Amino acid sequence: MDKSMKITELGISLFTVGKIRAVENESFGVYYLSEPEFEIRPIAEKLFPIFQYEKEYFNDPDAQFKVFLRRDPFVISNGGSACRYAFISGYSAFGGFDPDKWFNVLIHEMTHTWPYMDDNNVGEGTWFLEGATEYYCTWLPYIGGFLDDEFTVKCLNEKIGRRYYQNPFRETPNMEIPKIQWKERLAQECPYGRGFLYLANTEAQLRRAGKGSIDDIVKQFGWDRPMHPADWKAFLQERLGREAVVQFEEMTAGKFLEPDRIFLKTDFKL
Repeated sequence: MDKSMKITELGISLFTVGKIRAVENESFGVYYLSEPEFEIRPIAEKLFPIFQYEKEYFNDPDAQFKVFLRRDPFVISNGGSACRYAFISGYSAFGGFDPDKWFNVLIHEMTHTWPYMDDNNVGEGTWFLEGATEYYCTWLPYIGGFLDDEFTVKCLNEKIGRRYYQNPFRETPNMEIPKIQWKERLAQECPYGRGFLYLANTEAQLRRAGKGSIDDIVKQFGWDRPMHPADWKAFLQERLGREAVVQFEEMTAGKFLEPDRIFLKTDFKL
């Protein structure tokens, strides 16, 4: 086995000492040093089969995902930091932890493992990195039968309704958002909802035209081989023609999106 490590990988590695507690199966684990006020096991056990389903869906059978949970000495906490196949998650020592919110965060973060677009020029790929993750972390647990209609409808209204339709920055161009996102939290959330809705609309167009699925391109790329905007535009041109490329460019410029017929089996209200 090659045990060499790149400097960049070392920089995003976590090292700890002490008695480490764990809730884990063969491919998913949550690790922590001290017992929090909430129960970890029920949340982790709901995630085990979802991760198994997702890694098979994305043809990554050997994938493992590790969550490192730490108690923060801050009143406002519950933040985190993503690494490849891992997530460092925090909770406040002063309480106020929301287990349902954490469950949703972990579904999102573990799904980040697969859909990937280059975003070195921040803003070019953010809509996809976050939007595709939101799309798949909502859609896959539903079609896999792990989460019910009620939960999924709630997610749709939060991720598309609040983060996009109710967002005052919903018509801000993609490349303008990075300039303000660290002082305007709602601006930072916009690419999540915009990307999700745009991809759902594109999927609906592809299926209606009998031209496959966004899966056909998403599964070709990943962390080791990131997609680029040019790859996405070429896919649109091939499958749906010039009009779809124009729609993509309009989306990146901030044009307001209206929902196509979302192909979930349930109706939802935005």
